[in-house]
Amino acid sequence: MEVDFVGDIPSHRDDVIFASCDEKYFYDHAPALIASCCHSENSLHIHIVNPSDEVWADTVIFKEKAEVINPNISLTISGEVNNSELLKENPRTYYACNRFIMLPTFLQQFKRMLVVDIDCFLMKHIDFDTFENADIGIFLREPLPNMGPQTSVAAGAFYASEDGMPFVQALSSTLLGNKMDWFVDQVALWQIYQHFKDNKEIKFMDLGAFRDHDKSFMDWEFVEGSTIWTGKGPRKYENTIYVNKKNELTDNLLKSDIFKPKQYIGERNKK
Repeated sequence: MEVDFVGDIPSHRDDVIFASCDEKYFYDHAPALIASCCHSENSLHIHIVNPSDEVWADTVIFKEKAEVINPNISLTISGEVNNSELLKENPRTYYACNRFIMLPTFLQQFKRMLVVDIDCFLMKHIDFDTFENADIGIFLREPLPNMGPQTSVAAGAFYASEDGMPFVQALSSTLLGNKMDWFVDQVALWQIYQHFKDNKEIKFMDLGAFRDHDKSFMDWEFVEGSTIWTGKGPRKYENTIYVNKKNELTDNLLKSDIFKPKQYIGERNKK
């Protein structure tokens, strides 16, 4: 699948947090993710599917705000112009899968990448040396009720180094060759893991088993001390702890006399 790129096409070899989304989710969730990365000292790259000219004008503001909070991290933003049949088939699923579809392209530019949901917060600094003995990190879990073993990998956190490129390329190709049904990203992660798990040339790490002072790496119950809070399902709108943290982070990034985040983002979400 060929797409036209716009925006920042990074050429540095930093370690980076990576997320992708459409422009609605960019306005709704990216400010909080950006602010959380500023506070936790994590460089971030965001990729937007079919951004409008208006979005690009606003990304400049986002990057300026981030630099004020923390000039020591890198925030880069790219986009793609995409009119593919795959996107038209099921836009919601395509947006969720896009980060994995585009990952081989960006893994050539970065040294090591942690792929996350756009609606998550980085609550701690990610020390990428934690993954130094792994080429691929997947979040193993108990399969979802009545869904079978193919849902045994959560898609909310995924680690890849350049040595994990064969896995990443296979994952991207599998998604491009499948129907855009919901959960296809998790099913593809499980299928590719089954294919490669006995391959001694690729070293795996279970992010689901990783603990920092007995706290989870990724958490959708929003426990203090967890590394990543991810807004799984309706929790992102209904859980008071999550919503309050999101509002706090969003306001922290966007507070300005000329840029009113609550009114601005509220108007965007009505579209």
